[in-house]
This record gives sequence, structure tokens and C-alpha cells, in this order.
Amino acid sequence: MNKKNPYIAIPQWILASLIFFVLLNSFAKTVIQFIFFDDQPLASWRFLAKVLYYFVLYSPLIFYDKFKFGWFHPLVLPLVYKLSKSFVKSPSSFFDLRSFANSAIISNQGIEHLTSYELALNDIHNNLINTFSWIVVYATFYSLKNLKAPKFKTKRSKGVVFRLIVISLIGLGFGWYVIELGGGIVQSIYSMGIGRFKQRSELGGSHWIVMSMMLTMACFVWFAYLKSAKYNPLFYFFFAISLSIAFITTGSRSGLFIQIAVILLLYLYQIRKIPLVISASLGVIGFISIGILGQLRTSSWRSTELETDVVADFSFTEAVEKTRKEILVRPSGTMMVLGEGVQKEGLLLGRTYLSIPFFWIPRAIWPEKPRGCGAYAASLLLEDGSLKDNPSGGSGQSITLTWQAEAYWNFHYPGILLVSILYGMFLRFMGKLYITNRNIPAAVILCVICLLTFSPQSDGSTLLIQRLFIFALVMWLSGLWRPFNMKVA
Repeated sequence: MNKKNPYIAIPQWILASLIFFVLLNSFAKTVIQFIFFDDQPLASWRFLAKVLYYFVLYSPLIFYDKFKFGWFHPLVLPLVYKLSKSFVKSPSSFFDLRSFANSAIISNQGIEHLTSYELALNDIHNNLINTFSWIVVYATFYSLKNLKAPKFKTKRSKGVVFRLIVISLIGLGFGWYVIELGGGIVQSIYSMGIGRFKQRSELGGSHWIVMSMMLTMACFVWFAYLKSAKYNPLFYFFFAISLSIAFITTGSRSGLFIQIAVILLLYLYQIRKIPLVISASLGVIGFISIGILGQLRTSSWRSTELETDVVADFSFTEAVEKTRKEILVRPSGTMMVLGEGVQKEGLLLGRTYLSIPFFWIPRAIWPEKPRGCGAYAASLLLEDGSLKDNPSGGSGQSITLTWQAEAYWNFHYPGILLVSILYGMFLRFMGKLYITNRNIPAAVILCVICLLTFSPQSDGSTLLIQRLFIFALVMWLSGLWRPFNMKVA
């Protein structure tokens, strides 16, 4: 362990590459858009607002301190993951001039009635509140240097591998049950195109999907606690099955990327250096897989049956182009919320956050259980519904919006301030938790999962709670952890 930097320092050449990508994909792209492609109102002000936002957001990388920051630092790891996922999902966005031109277009889906000037103001507003939120996050983080974190106590027990195999089989059983409820593998993949909410409602809720994560968590624990796992074909078999079930049951390609990233980070934790060949190979495999799985997932948009021929006829350039077009037509929940969310329905006053404490109640028991922010945005803004008709957030689909937009929609600017402070506290706590328990694999897994998957919004919070519950369950069933066997350090 590097005593000077317990977070494991990032090699200078990798750091330089990350900063190069930031400069190219954020600052340089913004400059090129401004000079060559941007013919919309308030171009200079929008340019300055966007540059300011990128500067604040990526400041932990720009002002990287090799003695204080590292791979597992709570301000660095989420940014590195964000950049890596963006590159794997859409490498053309870093180099293709068409993506530069497309990014200069302000999304008006769902808010077509706004003038170009109003859209420009909306874009400036978005970048300014994002900038403000991250300033508050970082200020809160640095102001809580004395925050305490619990000291974990785990124990070694006999038969860990056998127990983890049994847990994996249980998770596999839950996953297979979900697939069977969906009509089998082919029908489950095909039905992803109708929307995840509709798909899950037909299954009676997502609780069985959550329980299937036991397989994924068992793989994480297996790899972290037993160094022999990397040489065990049985581990790779279960991990491959875990990736397959995760996609078939949720339709999320990002979920696959997270699983691979967690394993890579655990390997980095063990050998104290980035496995370059493995990382590069997985990056190529990941891009190809994301392209193929994306085309499979959207088969129902184009055909009456699953288009399995996309696997045999996969084309790298075609995948890049389809990914680019998919991103281009994807509606922006953030722009819709900032453009007319508050004006149309007023402040939601915490309505979307109710999905967090009540997620554990099956929707079969409570059909009107509140949904998260993405569902409300789709129901009220994209589909032009109303709170009176859809008090729980609808049932059709969900669209992406930032945690800043959700906080603004619920409590206006005070909401952004409060959520930013809470997020800064969370990041500081995770950093302290890692430092306090950095020699305990369970704590490393916990920190990695939290930093990669959590965003301070309703959807992200619910997903994190579900994952932490399954992780705790797997640790307990494997005999590696006893609940409440910890003390504050």
C-alpha cells in the first residue's frame, strides 16, 4: 500500500490522457461548436456558461494532487468512470465532427413551443445551476475533514467458495424465474422496446430482478476475497452468466459496464496498478457488446421479432452511427423540466423522492406507488399528462434528467442547495470510509459500488439502496460479515 497516497495514485501518462479527453471532448468541442456550428441565440453567453461548468466539474482532474488524489478518491473515481463510459458507449463523440455539430443543437423535444431565444436561456440556466451545484458539492466535501466513518469487522470462514457458489445459484434462480415470467430469453429481450416500466409491471414488480443481483454481488465478493478467483474458470462462468442475466432482466447496458468496472477496480486494488491489456481488451469487447445489445434491445421498434442477425452482421462503423443517432433522438428530461416543468405543474414538493422510502412495497400491492423523477418527466412533460391524471408518475416510460433538475423541480433553488450539500457529505463520508477500512475488501467493494452507481436523485438512490441490501445479504450468507459488528473510527 502506498503510504503517501492510500487512494492509489493514477500514473502520470494515464492522468494526462484523461485530461486530454476532457480538453478534447468538453473544452475543445465547445470551442469548435461555438466557432463553426453554433448559429443560435446567445451563443457567447451559452459558450461561457458551458466552459465554466466543465471547468468546475472536472477541477479534481485539472488540479490533481498525486499525494492526495487517486483512483479510489471519491471526487476522482466518478469522473474517471463517467469519461470511460462515455468513450466506450460513443467513441465517435470524441472525434467525429458530426457529433460536434449535433451537440450544438439545443434539444427542444417536449418543449417545441419555446422560441429559439427561450431555448438558449434554458441552456444557460441548465449550465449555471449545474455549476452552482458542483461548487456547493466540492465546498461541502472540503469543509467536512473531521467526518467520522465506521470501522468494519469482517471474518474469514471456512467454505467461502462453496457458500458463494450456492448464493450465485440462488441469484441465478431468481434471474431465470424473471426470464421465464417474461416469456423466455428471446421474448424478454424483445419486450425491452416497450419500456421497462411496462415490462416490470407485467412481471408483478422488480423485486425478483433485485434478488437476482445476488449473483452479481457474489461474484464481486468472490473476486475481492479470493485472489485465486482470477484463475478459476468457475468464477468466469458465473460472472458471464451474471452479465447476461443483468441485461436480459433489466435491458440496461450501463449495468454491464458497471459490473466490469467493479471487477477491474478490485483487480487494481489487489495489484496496485491498472491492468492495461485487460482494460483495453474489455474496452473493445464492451463497445462491441454495447452496440450489439443496443440493436437487440430496440428490435421491437423495427420488427415484429427479435433481430438476432445483428450479432452475425455486426459492423463497427454501423454501430457507431446507430449509437450516434440513438443519442441524438433521445429526449432530454432536464431541458423539459427547466423549460416548463415548474410552470406547468408547479413545484412537486418532494413527490419524486417518495419513491425512495417506498420502493420495497410491491406495485402489485400498491399500484399507485410513486415513481422516480424520470417517470414523472416522461408522464407530465413528454406525454403531456397531468398530476391529477398521473399522481404516481405514470406507467409508460422514463427519461433521463440530472439530479440538479429533479431538485429544482421539487424545491426550486433551495432544493439544489440542499441536495448538493447532502451529496458533498456523502462523497466525504465515502472517502473517510475507504481510508478507515482500506485493508478490508468488503469496504472497498462498498465504496466502489457507491461511487460508481450513486447519483443524488430518486432513481439513483433507490438503485443504490437495492444494491447495498443485496451486498449486505451476500456478505452475511457467505459468513464474512456479522451485522452491527462495527465501531466508529
